[in-house]
Amino acid sequence: MSSRSKSYVRLALVAVLALTACDRGAAEVTTTTSAPTTTTTLPTTTTTAPEPFVYRVGLSEPPTTNNFWAYYDPQSSLVDQYILDPTKPTLYTYDYPDLNLAADVAQPGDVPEPTQDGDEWVVEVPLREDARWSDGVPMTADDVVFTFETARELGLQRGWLSAYPLAGGDSLGLVSVEAQDANTVVFRFNGEPGLPFWPNGPGTAPIMPRHFWEPIVDEASSSNDPLTALVTADASGEPSGGPFVITRFGSVAVEAEPNPNYQRRGETSSSGAEIGPFFDAVTFSIYDSPQEAAVALDEGEIDVILAPGGLDNRVAAFLDTNTDIEVVTNDTNGFRYLGFNLRTAPMSSPAFREAVALMIDRELLASSVLGGQAVPMYATVPRSNTRWFDPDAAATFADRYSGLTQETRLSRAVDVLSQAGFTWEQNPAYVDNAVVAGSGVTFEGEPVPPVRILAPGSQADPLRATTALWIEEWLSQLGFETEVTLTDFTGLVNRVFTPTPASTLDVDLFVLGWRLPAPAVPVYHESFWATRNDTLATGGNNATGFSNSEFDALVDEYNATRTEEDARDILWQMERIIFDERPYIILFDAPISEAYRKDTVRYPFTETISGLQYVNGLPALVQPNR
Repeated sequence: MSSRSKSYVRLALVAVLALTACDRGAAEVTTTTSAPTTTTTLPTTTTTAPEPFVYRVGLSEPPTTNNFWAYYDPQSSLVDQYILDPTKPTLYTYDYPDLNLAADVAQPGDVPEPTQDGDEWVVEVPLREDARWSDGVPMTADDVVFTFETARELGLQRGWLSAYPLAGGDSLGLVSVEAQDANTVVFRFNGEPGLPFWPNGPGTAPIMPRHFWEPIVDEASSSNDPLTALVTADASGEPSGGPFVITRFGSVAVEAEPNPNYQRRGETSSSGAEIGPFFDAVTFSIYDSPQEAAVALDEGEIDVILAPGGLDNRVAAFLDTNTDIEVVTNDTNGFRYLGFNLRTAPMSSPAFREAVALMIDRELLASSVLGGQAVPMYATVPRSNTRWFDPDAAATFADRYSGLTQETRLSRAVDVLSQAGFTWEQNPAYVDNAVVAGSGVTFEGEPVPPVRILAPGSQADPLRATTALWIEEWLSQLGFETEVTLTDFTGLVNRVFTPTPASTLDVDLFVLGWRLPAPAVPVYHESFWATRNDTLATGGNNATGFSNSEFDALVDEYNATRTEEDARDILWQMERIIFDERPYIILFDAPISEAYRKDTVRYPFTETISGLQYVNGLPALVQPNR
């Protein structure tokens, strides 16, 4: 941590102690009563005010914006999430760790069901009449309408398209969002919305304060580049609808104070947790790395570390020696994967993708190569999401590739490639317990050009960087010339998902990962693999160019189902297609280790999907440990 950051934290604590000292002095009262014949001195009574509870969060890297529009669309930084998510209200939210639906701005009670109105389906949602933004302005249906219309008219993508999905062609989505009155919002869909669209989607979407953003949006809309003007606007002074309000957004620290109007304050969550906030202030101290944050935690400068990748084994072991620190580990809601650009050969060949899947020994990667920090995965639904994970189906996927010897992997891969028309000048072979690499690979009579693999550098993600180098070795054993480029994470993501020019994906293979949204109802299959979300055609998240009519039909069926049982069955049919066709090879994910000071703070729970960082450090639930 920079000296400036340390000075800031220490000065803040000194200021808090000084205020506490003033309060203590003012609380001392001595009363003396005199009578003509006697003098009685009452005992001195001293009342000491409790120290203010400053929730001190350490960040492992700096945030990139204070603008929620930007965070939810092009930037998607997890550190931005920790700071900005707790400022935005939603109609409904999911209470962790059990993922039960709860009302936020909507009136508590039963969630309204869609009803048919001619060719459209309508959901009318009553709002809490006493809901207020942190500045006291009423929170109304107009705020919801404004958020939807801004996202639609300015063409916001990524998170906004999932939050407020637009109807278009055969795609299920919103036709309009209307304010029936100040306390009733009406959603109109072009078909019956299933669970992924209601209450998920608009029911759990962020709501922006119209009175603050409307003039900024109007000015942006009249500019030459409205989208850029909006996402680069400064959000300083924006009122909050969540548990805290940001008061200072600096380069070394971010400060916040409790929202006096937080609508869920005093309630009890579905898991039995009392809802606050209980803090007097929040400080986010920014460090250069999780290691620096760990030193600060060890020295008592902060209460918890929020880091997207968690703490590596050595850092976690170091902190575990401090008896005042609790180290917790949770499975994550995500996966790392190898993606294929299916638009060009040999990636377009199912046989090539099957051969690569056969050569990748996920158990070897997880247990030996990555030092036990990873868990092999074969399905995209992680085991941590027990509500949707199917252990039997996942086991059948694993049976196809796990437990094979190196000789068997090589032999099966060569057979698959040979049957598809691949030939070699020198065939790969397994001789004397070692692989003799092939060479001179051709496909359909043409030499196969070098296969390029892009992956994050070791500083951004050592697990994916190491995995890419091993995949290079396995492909080389099959005789493919392979080039690995380890690059900065942001540049890699932009190259894959926002390519320049937009009509060409200059990538063959890429090792990336997804932190999955909405564990209560998985909604990512359509986003990642539906034909209509092809990155080059529509700017969606389907960077591979995967197109499968059976899969697209299942997506539509999934989007229309209203029961979890039916949705789960359809979801695993989609899983089977992704597993068989392999636009992605799902590799592994790493459990996340985190640490907090149990001598200063307490949480109602710490066992939860993806850990404390996934729920932003539980700002509405954390309490001082006094």
